[in-house]
Amino acid sequence: MVKISVVVPVASDKRLSRCLEALAHQTIHARQYEVLVADNAASERTRRMVGVGPARYLVAPGPGAYAARNHGIREAKGEILAFTDSDCVPPSEWLEVISSVFERGGLDVAVGPSYAVDTAPVGLLIQAVDDRRWARLAGERRVMYADTRNLAGPRELFVREPFDEAFRHGGDLEWGMRVAHLGTRIEFVPAMALGHANVSTLREAWRRGVRRGRGVARLAQKHGDAASISGARSLALFGRDVKAPVLRILTHPIMRPLSRPVFTAVTGAAMAAVWMCLATGGLRRWSLPCFTMFDRTSLLLGRIIGP
Repeated sequence: MVKISVVVPVASDKRLSRCLEALAHQTIHARQYEVLVADNAASERTRRMVGVGPARYLVAPGPGAYAARNHGIREAKGEILAFTDSDCVPPSEWLEVISSVFERGGLDVAVGPSYAVDTAPVGLLIQAVDDRRWARLAGERRVMYADTRNLAGPRELFVREPFDEAFRHGGDLEWGMRVAHLGTRIEFVPAMALGHANVSTLREAWRRGVRRGRGVARLAQKHGDAASISGARSLALFGRDVKAPVLRILTHPIMRPLSRPVFTAVTGAAMAAVWMCLATGGLRRWSLPCFTMFDRTSLLLGRIIGP
């Protein structure tokens, strides 16, 4: 009997082969789990990659990763669904940990962290920022957060509350917040950690930040004042969190046309500062503070641009 179904959305990503190789060598018995690859691009190359292993190939009927995940949900046979991405490398005990978490009980959904599988300087800076988020999540009493690179829960929950396919980015954050408001118990499980191939260039990091910011903007558009994400960073001024009022000002219809070019320039300057720190030995110790600023400004730029 299939106990866990692993859903991996993909759209022409050659890194899928490494992900599938890792999933083919799990410590639980092969009969206890299945791997479903939901392909948005209907690529023959992806079909061939899936064909060399035990995974099942699906052609996703709609555009976007969340449509692919929903298709995987409908096709899954397991009582537990686990989600990861084609750029992830789960360790051999990943599914065993997930199985034990749900056997133990006390939660409805488990979300785990990720660690870098590369050594590119930009990727390691991204990892340092992510590690801070995992630390904040570990301290949350009530978690309202989901990350589909490392997420697991009962199939019936995902059938009842599928991902919102209108989201191109941030749909997992929206799902986590939505189901948490419905009373779902989400737990951050450090033991579920898996590897992730972080982007390796500043341009990719900029695009990543803007995409994430636009996803959060759509979440706020959909849920208004109810929008809340566990592990989010505050914006402190004189000991007070001024993030919400600052965002309201910057994204106001009157201010938005003025905010966008300003924050495009600020983000470009922050990117240049990171590049200079990485390129100059004596300034390397400043690379993380500069990158943190660059990451925040690119996210904010995405919020200003909007969905």
